[in-house]
Amino acid sequence: MNKNNFFKFFYMQIKYIFFYIIFFILFSCARQSSPTGGEKDIKPPVLLESKPDNLSKNFKSKKIILKFDEYVQLKDVENNLLISPPMLEKAEIKLKGKSILIKLKSELEDSTTYNFNFGDAIVDNNEGNILKDFKFIFSTSNEIDSFSICGNLKNAFDLKAEENVMVMIYENLNDTAPEKTIPIYIDRTDKNGNFFIKNIKKKKYKIFALKDANSNFLFDMPNENIAFLDTFFIPTVELDFRKDTIKLDSLKDSIVTKKYFDFKPNDIELFLFEEDNKRQFLIENIREKAYKCIFIFNRNLKENLKIEILGHKNTSSIIETNPTKDTIFFWIKDSLIYKKDTLNFVISYAQKDSTEKFQLVNDTLRMVFKDKKVNKKGIFKKKKIINKEKLKYLTNVKNGQKINFNSPIYFEFENPIKKIDNEKIKLFKIVDSLKEEEKFFLKKSDNFIRKFFLNANWQENSSYELLIDSLCFLGISDLYNDSILYKFQTQEAEFYGEIILNLEFIKNKTKLILQLMDKKNNIIAEKFLKLDEKKIEFDFLDPGNYFFKIIFDENGNKKWDTGNYKNKIQPEKTKFYMDEINVRSNWEMEVHWKL
Repeated sequence: MNKNNFFKFFYMQIKYIFFYIIFFILFSCARQSSPTGGEKDIKPPVLLESKPDNLSKNFKSKKIILKFDEYVQLKDVENNLLISPPMLEKAEIKLKGKSILIKLKSELEDSTTYNFNFGDAIVDNNEGNILKDFKFIFSTSNEIDSFSICGNLKNAFDLKAEENVMVMIYENLNDTAPEKTIPIYIDRTDKNGNFFIKNIKKKKYKIFALKDANSNFLFDMPNENIAFLDTFFIPTVELDFRKDTIKLDSLKDSIVTKKYFDFKPNDIELFLFEEDNKRQFLIENIREKAYKCIFIFNRNLKENLKIEILGHKNTSSIIETNPTKDTIFFWIKDSLIYKKDTLNFVISYAQKDSTEKFQLVNDTLRMVFKDKKVNKKGIFKKKKIINKEKLKYLTNVKNGQKINFNSPIYFEFENPIKKIDNEKIKLFKIVDSLKEEEKFFLKKSDNFIRKFFLNANWQENSSYELLIDSLCFLGISDLYNDSILYKFQTQEAEFYGEIILNLEFIKNKTKLILQLMDKKNNIIAEKFLKLDEKKIEFDFLDPGNYFFKIIFDENGNKKWDTGNYKNKIQPEKTKFYMDEINVRSNWEMEVHWKL
């Protein structure tokens, strides 16, 4: 390489190196990021200043500026921010640098204290640390209202805490206030159902809780859950004294008396419920099989239900209702009728009118069933299955398993039974490999027409065989059951435990419904108690954890009833014995419950 070529080559290398250095510097500058290392930021934003100041008086402006020590974000401000008293027109809220700008669009009420509760809305920009329950308060008069109330909201049926429900108080004491007027003060319940309404005047109020379905602060929809008190209240404050211990040094403590203000009422209890006033209507109708029609309603039906097949008066049929009484199964027994592809029905049922009186309404329905065995040309398809279809059922007995010797065996059939041949059922007890025939009792369920119970004088820790021959049960579909043999054993008596409940009443003139429940809230046993009944026994219980629930059955109809605001009816009270009762095998648990 000659001298000129060497310098030329060297110049090109320097040029490339310089280019890469400049590119690296520019690229590094473009990728600015937060410095790494150090402790994680866990501190929420801090309010440095506000215009006007928090707790300002004689506020007349339309703008509020909140300035923080770092960049912030607003998280779900529509649902988190609660302004009390509510404003008819929503405030405009924006972010600008490290500040939150609030522009008020509604006119402010005179002599009123406003509370802006941001809940969990304000978070820092980097780590999302929440400035929890930040409140900005101002007054349009020369004083800040300082009274407050607090309490708790539970679900009336299961007593679980109700979260994110509006609790509202009114100066308007009329019964129609929750339906026609905006509340004067509001709060939202926390995860424990607690509410705390601050900065209110000393006046007489009524209180109302609302799960506001359309976010308009009015009780104006039939599916909105509510709670109310039967009485009014006036907030008060008392000066009280409390003793406290302070540490003087490592060896000495000192007891001091501190004064504090006790705001009342501070123990309001509200119970949330949904009124039983939904308008009755038919949701869906299904012709599941030729002989089986299903009618599904939006709520439980009253007794006066009528189903008629047009052109076929006095049709032989069976009407069945599900446990919640919102679904009707209509079984057609006459094969000449149910073999028709199309049937027209008239369904008559009770529906409340605008005056809350029941009126009979009629729905006309056209229901079609196409047999899958018939093709589009109306010709029957060739049978691919040789075995004839059998009547199906569910049962709680299985081969090789143990059953509770204090409980019956049940059979739940897919359709109603029109004929039973008891001679085709045989029950044997196995003793030393020999079969001894046992007597049994077969009974139809009082509540479910397709369910039958088979009971016997079961002996503990014994082996049995149950033979159900074919042609024993005949359904309205003209199908018979298949033959089957069950081999099972009964449980040992020592496997079970027992609970003896002793009730102590302070004051009770109401009939009670007592329910024993497992940890999954399944009702294991239910008893309707007499007024003077104090000792109740529950025997033959599987080992496990249980608890008790009591319903104060005010109207004596043997079920829990909801409330009604217009008629000033509270939901029926419930009470739980929530200490888990651990039942062990061959063990007797005695429980005392003071009501």
